[in-house]
Amino acid sequence: MIRAENSLFGSGVTTAGLLVGADMRRELGGRTDLDLVLIPAESINDDGLFLDDDSFDALRSALPMPVLASYDFVDVLTGDVDEIMAGAGAA
Repeated sequence: MIRAENSLFGSGVTTAGLLVGADMRRELGGRTDLDLVLIPAESINDDGLFLDDDSFDALRSALPMPVLASYDFVDVLTGDVDEIMAGAGAA
């Protein structure tokens, strides 16, 4: 689990739905030790945007590892791993 300061609302705000794309990009952009990143689906609205208007698709494109949005880990773990990784942009 990565803990990052919420640059939009401050470090006291830790609600998953208030995470913004810029903070995720900043914390994960240089990481090369991760095979997959799961982010809380609550942080993305129906238009695929975070509260800072960063898009989920832009975040996925900017990071070096596959990124999936998940409401709970079970929704990812119960799926077909090859299909999940293919859908996340992994080769």
